[in-house]
Amino acid sequence: MLALCVVIMCSVKSASMACALQSNEYVRDNSILQGNKMNHIRVLIVDDEPDFRELLKDGLSAFGHSIETAPDGETALELLKTFMPHIVLLDVMLKEQSGIKVLESIREIDKQVKIMMISGMLDLGVAKEAILLGAVDYITKPVDFKQIDELIKNLVESTLG
Repeated sequence: MLALCVVIMCSVKSASMACALQSNEYVRDNSILQGNKMNHIRVLIVDDEPDFRELLKDGLSAFGHSIETAPDGETALELLKTFMPHIVLLDVMLKEQSGIKVLESIREIDKQVKIMMISGMLDLGVAKEAILLGAVDYITKPVDFKQIDELIKNLVESTLG
């Protein structure tokens, strides 16, 4: 079964956000809002299943999000530093390392990024642990792209507001 953890942090289509690494923490400006609409939200998808990873990438790209993908936690942590996502979608059941371990590693690097867990099954113990470690949501499959897009936008708006 697949599980995915989503880290959501900033905006939707148009201008980019300036991000800088200072004292091992990311500083993001609020320039993602222009008028009443959000600009490109950067989303990192971390899932070891290539078909699901690409399906999710295509589904969220349709909403104007800028998407990068990673097949494992190690790649995700590198992309976290270079791509600086606003949101991370993280598979709970990665082959090399659990999504919970990756979530902990992400929190060591970036305490601000929003993380949503996505899983093929509802496991209340894992969901509770993920929330306690800083995930903002736990979603079960099958996923609804429009629902995830709305969650992303709401999280970004609440972060900025």
